[in-house]
Amino acid sequence: MQPRDEIEQALRYAVERAIEDKSLALDEVPEITLERPRDEGHGDWACTIALRLAKQAHLAPRDIANIILEHMQSLDVLEKSEIAGPGFINFYLSNTAAQSIVATIRTQKEKFGKQEALPNTSPALIEYISANPTGPMHVGHGRWAALGSALANIMRHTGVLVDAEFYINDHGVQMKKFGLSIQARYEELLGRDVEVPEGGYNGAYVKDIAQALINEDGDIWIGREDKEALERFTEFGYAYILKNVQEVCDTFDTHFDFWQSERELYVPQKAFDGQAPLDFCLQTLKNNGDTYEKEGALWFASSKY
Repeated sequence: MQPRDEIEQALRYAVERAIEDKSLALDEVPEITLERPRDEGHGDWACTIALRLAKQAHLAPRDIANIILEHMQSLDVLEKSEIAGPGFINFYLSNTAAQSIVATIRTQKEKFGKQEALPNTSPALIEYISANPTGPMHVGHGRWAALGSALANIMRHTGVLVDAEFYINDHGVQMKKFGLSIQARYEELLGRDVEVPEGGYNGAYVKDIAQALINEDGDIWIGREDKEALERFTEFGYAYILKNVQEVCDTFDTHFDFWQSERELYVPQKAFDGQAPLDFCLQTLKNNGDTYEKEGALWFASSKY
């Protein structure tokens, strides 16, 4: 049994005994939980039960706290217990108890804290990194990868079902600018004097993508300004960057259950009664009388999809 469990159990027994000898005028033992004090100087664990019982027991919180401690058995895991402020009960763990967790971890190793998933529970959706597919990942994405992946792994270890999602922002004006930027570098590499459009992407990687397209398609798109050409530049660049992002995530040992495309939310789907997922979810929210925003509906559609 962990020190926290021992203290909570001892508190429940103390309140039971206080009720039996009429020290506390209560009908039943209330729920008792411990919490971490904000100030480490106030102990390892704190209990607010005395404050919560004041009205029901018709006593001052500090008097209730005194009664509880008088009825509480001594515990080897505690160095001391004290009443603070208006009626907080603060508990200070003994050195042996505080260090016992290290021995437990060394004994249990990777099994420490592990729990089986609860039956009939829905998975938690954790969406992280979600870099735009318009450029390579940078160190900031690495921080989010580490944080999101660690959180998902910890939750799974403790019995929570988790779906990890990378939300691909592949819809909107930035994708068009990306395609136009690749087209400009494509034309430049083939000898034409073309500028990257205002607000476009100027990184060296854009020239690498353009060269890869030349290697695959040759010069068939030179001088083309039609829809088909722009779509080719955009989709080629999109696939190039997304492949790179997925490879980086694999190298970083960060894995996702879903790679959710934003553009798919605008495409009619059979699962959504033939509507686009976004439209379906907006209508659902309207019909339920809930307030909503487009961003919220996007998340709703993504998680349902």
